[in-house]
Amino acid sequence: MNRQSTITTVTASAILIAFAATLYFNFTYKSADVLSKQLVRNIIRVHDALQKIHDDCTIIDFDYQKNTINFLNVKSFVGSEVGPVNLVYPEKWNGPYMDDNPTFHEIEYQVVATDSGYFVTPGDGIKLPNGKIVGTNIVLDKSTDVISLMADENALRYGKYIFAKRLELKKKVDERLMVMPNV
Repeated sequence: MNRQSTITTVTASAILIAFAATLYFNFTYKSADVLSKQLVRNIIRVHDALQKIHDDCTIIDFDYQKNTINFLNVKSFVGSEVGPVNLVYPEKWNGPYMDDNPTFHEIEYQVVATDSGYFVTPGDGIKLPNGKIVGTNIVLDKSTDVISLMADENALRYGKYIFAKRLELKKKVDERLMVMPNV
């Protein structure tokens, strides 16, 4: 092998190694970044839609400890409940609040009821970019301290990304509706 051929082979090998390293970096780190952004974007969208519903209709509560978010595209309904949400003023529903209910790898997001409030989180079965699986490695039950999990890199946080958002559901029920008339 002559000197020119050796230089060409070494140069081609270096380019190939640099290309492989770039691909590895992009798939390992940038894909986690892209997935994190998608998760956070959807959590914020669901949160904001639920806050708008609360502003319009006043959310009383949710039916379950874990409530699947699959009703934001409902245009109208009968009664005081849509999906797992109980409303004070259902007649003020101004849906649909989204064209489609967001999912991540076809798994719906959820509202988790805890002792410290309601939180929008990824649904059970979603694998987070930190490698943890919601509902398996990250258990979200009534007594879970979601605020602490939002600060934990091994739970609902990956770098600067936080995978939960608290709902602010202050009671807005008109007190006059709560008073019994004199009988």
